[in-house]
Amino acid sequence: MAFEPIPVELFFESFSGEDELGVVIRAHLHVESLVHQYIAAKVFDVKPLKKLRLDFDIWVDIACALGLPSEVAPGVKSLGGLRNKFAHRPGQVLTRESVGALYETLSPRSKAAAQHSYKNLVDRAEDKRPSFREVDPKTKFCLIAISVYANLLIELEQNGNAQPEAMAVFGGAQQGNVEGGAAP
Repeated sequence: MAFEPIPVELFFESFSGEDELGVVIRAHLHVESLVHQYIAAKVFDVKPLKKLRLDFDIWVDIACALGLPSEVAPGVKSLGGLRNKFAHRPGQVLTRESVGALYETLSPRSKAAAQHSYKNLVDRAEDKRPSFREVDPKTKFCLIAISVYANLLIELEQNGNAQPEAMAVFGGAQQGNVEGGAAP
């Protein structure tokens, strides 16, 4: 039985109808889950790590120490920082500046993925859309979150999925994603 993260399409669909707070928190929740899955797939026993009550940035550093490409970390950590602002500052909003700062932390591959995702949306739209640079902050955040999530998902799939027992330590089983069958 393998713990399976949600496909990128469902990740994107999970944003529909969400306000900015919901989008940021939901995106971080899924990204954090992938970081934990990556670690759980790489270590013999995650329980001792979980007992340390580490913050998100440290979990990302551990994932990098276990093989996650270091160029992915700044974007993942920046997304976590933006999540913290939304979680602890009432009235926090996405601005062009905050989303632009997040974008600047992305790896070249994540930047290209975000732009490619937007191009696909524009190509399917019937009306004229602004350029990627001019798109509204919420839409741009969603595209960035999708690219960060997709990059982590690629790394997780290339390095094997964690066992459900290991993910249960991180609370992964509570998300209802434990299914029977082979890993994707």
